[in-house]
Amino acid sequence: MSLAASVASGMQAALLLARGRTDGLRYVEADLAGAARSFWAGAICLPAFICLRLLTWTEAGAPPHAAHVLALDLISFGVGWCAFAVLSHRLVGTMGLGARWPRFIAMWNWCNVVQYLLLVMFSIPGLLGAPPLFESTESATTFGPPTAMLMVPLTVRMASRSTPASTRRRFCFHSRRFSGSCA
Repeated sequence: MSLAASVASGMQAALLLARGRTDGLRYVEADLAGAARSFWAGAICLPAFICLRLLTWTEAGAPPHAAHVLALDLISFGVGWCAFAVLSHRLVGTMGLGARWPRFIAMWNWCNVVQYLLLVMFSIPGLLGAPPLFESTESATTFGPPTAMLMVPLTVRMASRSTPASTRRRFCFHSRRFSGSCA
């Protein structure tokens, strides 16, 4: 699959998943090559990340040595994106679901695009003088990580639905411990 087709497929999957439609799973590539291509989502999110930083500085003022701070933020963005992939690969492997990791990380990467677009969408109106949906851009960007943390169990649960029944039962047993149910 070409890069353009992979991006289009991943975005379609993310938009369907964001609306709660599990049929978005069929658009997510489940092989390692598809997982590797899904990291282009980070490049797609980068302008939104920079936009959110600049919006924060618009409200709070630019920090001293703004270029240095922005460079550190960009490094943190890249390291964080890659570190999550490495850590999740280890975690999914210990759960016995290593074969499902490519689909999981591809879903995670593409869902981040939707998350960043929503954060920018909710932040821009306040800049234009509309009553803000959040008190500041900083609180909107703070809203993102908890949303992302909620996406982890959802993404894992969706990825596990395409697993054999025995693996699904094992996953449900572990998730029931934390959430009380497994649908």
